Amino acid sequence: MPELLLTIYCSKVDAGPIATTLRDATRHPVHQRDEIVHGLDFSDASPAESVVGRLERCAVDLRVEEGAASALIAQVGALKRAAPFRWHLTPVIASGRLT
Repeated sequence: MPELLLTIYCSKVDAGPIATTLRDATRHPVHQRDEIVHGLDFSDASPAESVVGRLERCAVDLRVEEGAASALIAQVGALKRAAPFRWHLTPVIASGRLT
């Protein structure tokens, strides 16, 4: 099956539990980074974020096999979370490691 990069965008408070759930479900490395989102869609924003026009989020990503992606997204959806999350899948065309 093709490999995909699953990226979940979530609130900072939810990032740790989401990363732990994904790590435990797959045993693949999980990457987590802070992000600032500038934009016009504030449906997930707190009142303070709406005022300043900037959302503080985390991106959590890992490589998954295509057949496993839906189940992982469902697991994250079932977690008790403070806020909604968004996600997307991107095909991994190539990867490697240089030393």
